[in-house]
Amino acid sequence: MTPDAIKKAIRKKTTQRALAEKLKRSEMSVSLVIRRERISDYIMRGIAKAIGKEHTAVFPEYYLKPPKRSTSKTVRPYIPAKAA
Repeated sequence: MTPDAIKKAIRKKTTQRALAEKLKRSEMSVSLVIRRERISDYIMRGIAKAIGKEHTAVFPEYYLKPPKRSTSKTVRPYIPAKAA
């Protein structure tokens, strides 16, 4: 989803400020995550839950690409084992 689409979806159900308070994060942090200037798994999942969508649908560029390091929380793609 684009940042504008996320903002529009949030406005239909709540305000960005109320969402930030619910997540116990600053409004600026929520805004930066929406605009993709900051990455926060907790905030991304909170935004997705607030608008009633899966976090992978709202932020696919973060969750559906291969992880950059072993501690990444991105969805790991299924890679079938090679036949011997």
